[in-house]
Amino acid sequence: MKTNTCPKCGHTYQGYPALSRVDNRTKICPDCGIREAMEDAGIGSWTRREIMTRMITVSSHTQTSDIELKRFLRVLRLAAW
Repeated sequence: MKTNTCPKCGHTYQGYPALSRVDNRTKICPDCGIREAMEDAGIGSWTRREIMTRMITVSSHTQTSDIELKRFLRVLRLAAW
């Protein structure tokens, strides 16, 4: 699989890129894509950091952690309403 470098954060990544919401043309890494989506959704910076931290933790652990992340995101969505 090809390795790409994100023009937004400078990190390398493999897999499919995200399309930047800034210009709808620039291909960025999936993490920056998630950050841009959360910013557009009005999610605060502390909450964005917490979500990204949990996602990194989940990606390095088992499927059980994936369930925990889904629960966290569900609670977050309910709290936003």
